[in-house]
Amino acid sequence: MDLRRDKVGPTAITISAAANDSAAVAIPQGVASFAIDIPSGATSAAFTAKVSSDGLNYYALYAPDGTKQGRTDSSTGDCTIGFVLFGSFTHVKLNSSAAQVAEMAAFITFSG
Repeated sequence: MDLRRDKVGPTAITISAAANDSAAVAIPQGVASFAIDIPSGATSAAFTAKVSSDGLNYYALYAPDGTKQGRTDSSTGDCTIGFVLFGSFTHVKLNSSAAQVAEMAAFITFSG
């Protein structure tokens, strides 16, 4: 994924303390992929994405082979997770497998 061209962001995507999901972020029209930068202070967890085509109902984002996209093991440390969109989605949320101890601001960058 080449985020140096046709990129939008980075934009903050925040998970509140004691929560598992971030607030929704609108996906710019024509975007094919995005990356989320997880900070080193995040609670140890797997991080995946949930997407929506209507802004109301959110579903886990899977790859064509049926595996969930994201960092699916619970570990700590900062990292960048790449995602590829398959379908027409309008919004995305960051999902943490464990509730965050403190508010955690990650950053999302979209690429065309």
